[in-house]
Amino acid sequence: MGSTRLRGKILAPLIDQQPLLAVLVKRLLSAPIDWWLATTHLPEDDLTEAWGDDFGIRTHRGDVVDVLSRFVSVVRATEPDWVVRITADDPFTDGDIVMRMLGKARRAKGEIALITETPESRRLPLGYTPQVIRGDALLHIADAIPEDRPYHRTHVTSYVSAQHRLEYAAESTMPPRPAWRWTVDTADDLAMARAAFSVFGADWSDIGYGAMVRLLDARPEVIGLNAHVDQKIIQDG
Repeated sequence: MGSTRLRGKILAPLIDQQPLLAVLVKRLLSAPIDWWLATTHLPEDDLTEAWGDDFGIRTHRGDVVDVLSRFVSVVRATEPDWVVRITADDPFTDGDIVMRMLGKARRAKGEIALITETPESRRLPLGYTPQVIRGDALLHIADAIPEDRPYHRTHVTSYVSAQHRLEYAAESTMPPRPAWRWTVDTADDLAMARAAFSVFGADWSDIGYGAMVRLLDARPEVIGLNAHVDQKIIQDG
């Protein structure tokens, strides 16, 4: 709830009076994995937890700044092989991309700790692709991050070294749109997401990547609503 650029954004209405968080959850539930909502212990996130309860998602509440510590607590409790990290401000993400990336992860060599897209080689819109990281790798980096680099604890996976990352190579059937911004961090991002989901219509909860791209290719004014927004650098948290 405490976003510095758009406070309360995850509960902002997005489509059909559904808040952004609810939209994201509905789009993810097609992936049959054990979902957790990792939020803060602040009173303002009582409402966040309530929404998770409504969808039957278990919630862990922890440190406000040290997001990694929340993940570590869940990993220690559940001992997963792989963890899918999705931020609550990415409503375009869906169960299909989750399962595609988990498939890549399960075939990855043992030295690979993280499956991700990087800004330098990203093919898909910013905010569509999650990160998939080994559970034991999360525990390792939690102990290894230097005290003078606390921003890595906010970004959870950013301390994983380059040699232990595997770049997610999107399938050729997924049209590349690396310049598009599908994350909600500002008022203009929220305006774009609302306009896009309005275009998707009644199928918004199930629409897949290819169909979203086709519809938005025909509505460039929608994508243009937040094309000017700069992504924060990692050191800004």
